[in-house]
Amino acid sequence: MPRPQRDHSLRAGQPSDSKGQTAFLILAASGALAAGAFSLIWQQRKRRNQQREAEDLPEPVDVGRLLRDLNIQPPQTSLTAPAPLAGLKFLLSQEFIGEASEEEPRHELLAAPARLISEAGAEAVFATAPAPTPGYLEQCREARNPLSPGAINAGAGSAAAAAVADGRVSLAVAVSGLTAAANCGVCAFRPSAAAAPPVSEAASISGSSHQSATWIARDAPTLRRIAKCLKLPGGSRHDLLRFYICQDLFVKDGSDPGNEESILYNSAAVLAARKWAGEDQVQPLATNLYFRDKLSNLAAFLKEDERSQPLEGLRRAATQLGWQNPPQCSAPADAESATQESAGTSEQAQDLAQEVQQLFRDSFELYDVLILPALPHPSPSRTAEDEQLRSFELQCLQLASLATIAGAPQVVLPVKLPGNASMGISLIGMPKTDLQLLEGAVGLEQLLQQALEMVLEKRRQTAAADQAPASSSSKPAPTSKGQGKQKKGKQPAVDLQAQEKAEAAKEAGNASFKAENFDLAVRQYSEAIHADPSNLVYYNNRAMAQLKALRYEDAEADCDAALKLELNVKALLRRGMARMGLCKYADARKDFTQVIHLEPNNRQARLELANLKQMQGSGMLDGSGPMPDNPESLPNGF
Repeated sequence: MPRPQRDHSLRAGQPSDSKGQTAFLILAASGALAAGAFSLIWQQRKRRNQQREAEDLPEPVDVGRLLRDLNIQPPQTSLTAPAPLAGLKFLLSQEFIGEASEEEPRHELLAAPARLISEAGAEAVFATAPAPTPGYLEQCREARNPLSPGAINAGAGSAAAAAVADGRVSLAVAVSGLTAAANCGVCAFRPSAAAAPPVSEAASISGSSHQSATWIARDAPTLRRIAKCLKLPGGSRHDLLRFYICQDLFVKDGSDPGNEESILYNSAAVLAARKWAGEDQVQPLATNLYFRDKLSNLAAFLKEDERSQPLEGLRRAATQLGWQNPPQCSAPADAESATQESAGTSEQAQDLAQEVQQLFRDSFELYDVLILPALPHPSPSRTAEDEQLRSFELQCLQLASLATIAGAPQVVLPVKLPGNASMGISLIGMPKTDLQLLEGAVGLEQLLQQALEMVLEKRRQTAAADQAPASSSSKPAPTSKGQGKQKKGKQPAVDLQAQEKAEAAKEAGNASFKAENFDLAVRQYSEAIHADPSNLVYYNNRAMAQLKALRYEDAEADCDAALKLELNVKALLRRGMARMGLCKYADARKDFTQVIHLEPNNRQARLELANLKQMQGSGMLDGSGPMPDNPESLPNGF
């Protein structure tokens, strides 16, 4: 029986099968080429990333050996009780080790706090070595700034700040880094010099600074977690913080670079602090004038023509004591003058440091906080002139010198302008109030950026109003907003010309008030009220000037007029102060208690009520009329 024939039409060799095989080979070759190209691109990107990281981490370090040298144990995991810092990765900066040798290691400044946070669950992932750049100016032009690639990132801790800014680590610890953190738009915290052990012990071992290590993180809550693990001093109360705005450090001469941005940051800081603590717990401070007049030992560190620069004197004293590095970018021409500058002696520097620390204890209360810029102006461009970079470094050192020589805790909070420019706000607390300062920093961090946006929006609205057609100028402008509910009854509209006249008179009154010419200020505020009697700000301002001139009845009358326009905290506080001066203690207590109803955290009202209670207990209020014992029983009205 013949075998059945098989169909071989699909086998290679037929004309149609030849075309299919060719197409298959072409597809296979194309796939191989694509895979090869992808592999090549991936390898190139990997090399570029490694090169980019190498710019910040120039020398790889044996982390295992470093951890063994520091006696840092790896974090322990627990299923029942997770460690407080579990999941955080921190960077160890080899700046702490310096020129370490096997016989005499110099890493104790890093070791003590690093051990604590490792025990709390944080993991050390890698370390950095100091960048081998020829000098400060070269580092300015070479170091990478993740926030603003065109801006500089120089100084101690620049590599650590960059690593935190681009997300490679959660936090970093460096010898210093406040300026670098502000440059890169991240947070930084330097504890009190008198912090509880083991931080202070570690700092004293280093011999180069009486300060503790600087911690750098992406946000303030992380810094607060670190502080608690380090067992730093202070409680967690933040409701009584009072802020002093160092306005003269923000607002400088109009010709200074970045002055416009500095004014923006000052306005944002004031707005955020008022929202956090209450209007009357935020006060201006003429920093240069204050410390110049209060510190007699400054004269040894300033020339005759430098008397108006007390921070420069503090910087020189801190450098003399070895608590702060000298400028790294002095021009060659400055070498001779640098040797002739008023540097003082070590004994004089120590005397000045003790005077500053005593001034902090005598002039400020425990929960007072100074707010000043972290940078003199936004970070310069990498292509900036050498002289601009030198000036920038010197001013940064001056701004850091106050907390350094006072031994006070300091926090840097970033605030970012449009275009990724950053300046940063610096908060200086009283010594041994580290946790209170960080509580305030956590609250302010959430408000600062919002406050800056509000300031920018207000400027945009003002600019739009200035450019509006002339026909719209006949419409009355809205009245100023105050705190509380609007009183019944409409005020007569005020035309634009009268408002402008009133604002000009108010600004003149503000200038006279700052110059402590209170009589002239009263007259100028009166001109503002005459031009626009519907604006309660003018009555509040005149009331304050009347208080300063000890004219309590007039101050009370101005507060009454302001409160008829609108219920607001400032008028209540000032009327209470006027009534204290008139010995109307029961009425004064009503005003202060009403303030507490509106702002439960208002510091001034609480202090005045406590003062009244103390006076009543000592019998000083006899004959002043009955005072209610229970503040809650007071009516909400007047």
